[in-house]
Amino acid sequence: TLSNLTSVENFPSVVKLDVFDCPMLTRISGLSKLQNIRIVRCPIVEVLEGVSSLDSMVMEDGTMETVPEYVTTVRPRYLKLTCSKELYESLLTGSSSEYDKISHIKSRTICAEDED
Repeated sequence: TLSNLTSVENFPSVVKLDVFDCPMLTRISGLSKLQNIRIVRCPIVEVLEGVSSLDSMVMEDGTMETVPEYVTTVRPRYLKLTCSKELYESLLTGSSSEYDKISHIKSRTICAEDED
């Protein structure tokens, strides 16, 4: 298990990366060919950099109450964000400081995690 993984760095040939349930992961960097990333329930990631080819970004965490700061520094063509109902509603207004973090990403889908 990679539950103690703290960083994913300097894999220049990686094109697609999925990270799931990595509670200690704080840094993803140096993935210059990365086109698709999926970050699922990795709540303390602080750095996502060196991903100049990023095309598609999927983030899923039903407990996410704020958009991570690192989202402001990446330029994917498409973002899919699944978050808490509160954050979802805040993003829908289009005028919150949370919305400002994703407003530069023109193509995006935002969902609230189903409360089953």
